[in-house]
Amino acid sequence: MLRNLAIALALAAACACSPVRADDDRDRETKLRSDMEEHIGADAGFRRAGPFLVAGHLDDDELDSCAATIDRCRKALHAQFFDREPDALFAVYLLPNYDKYDAFCLAFMGSHPASKYGFYLPSRRSLVMNIGT
Repeated sequence: MLRNLAIALALAAACACSPVRADDDRDRETKLRSDMEEHIGADAGFRRAGPFLVAGHLDDDELDSCAATIDRCRKALHAQFFDREPDALFAVYLLPNYDKYDAFCLAFMGSHPASKYGFYLPSRRSLVMNIGT
């Protein structure tokens, strides 16, 4: 999972642009969270990890651990490959097993996923991950 997540984060981070004011960032996070709630449900847990808003139906410790992993990967990739953080926010959907991942993909994009692990969908600035692998 970690390798696939790192690859997806690298793809998303390739959109690096200029920094954003804090007020704009909060507004964009609020809007992104609202959009994500429509797909994953308002009862999902949410965590922020740099330019990533992470959501999943996980217990608090597991969601914290996943967000920390994403943040460590982001920092390592940023230090090695990029001069600045992306100015966009990215949605990260964490699904606990293949059945829920497959069902989410059908509802989210109208098709079964090509990978059983996860993928980055540039048109939606979204990473969708099956963390049960």
